[in-house]
Amino acid sequence: MVYISEDGCGQALALEGMGNFIWATESVDIPDLPNYSSQPLNDFDSCKNTQTVIDYSYNYYGDRAHEYYPAFWQAYNYTPSIMPETKGKWCIPAGGVLNSIYQNKASIDQSLTRINKENIGSSSWWSSSEESSNSAWFWYASSGDFGFGYYGKHNFDYVVRPVIEF
Repeated sequence: MVYISEDGCGQALALEGMGNFIWATESVDIPDLPNYSSQPLNDFDSCKNTQTVIDYSYNYYGDRAHEYYPAFWQAYNYTPSIMPETKGKWCIPAGGVLNSIYQNKASIDQSLTRINKENIGSSSWWSSSEESSNSAWFWYASSGDFGFGYYGKHNFDYVVRPVIEF
């Protein structure tokens, strides 16, 4: 578990990263996806954000949607071999969830090490939180800070390591 809300619901982190992918190939302010002009520390809607992008991209591009929003489709199609029933339930973490990961990084890494799985590391990870039509937030695992850049959604490929809600 990497995040637990006040009502006892939470999100768990995949035991492995999926590689680096671009957020999107176009600059579009996705309807129904909130924009965060400052660090998205209060955004915990990982799966709602992911589903919003999945729905948007499929409505516009159909079976080619994965070509336009690769990071989201990689997370959405993630299927751990020991849990095939979870396909379609994995999400790109929202900014608040990534912040929670950083706040608990030492204990998460310790748990991952115990089971011989990939630690959080120091790479940059995509969040599902959008900054504007030209950028999305990414997270520096080494410092816990967030960054974004003009056209940040499609000029950079960052780590995709999904979460699942429970």
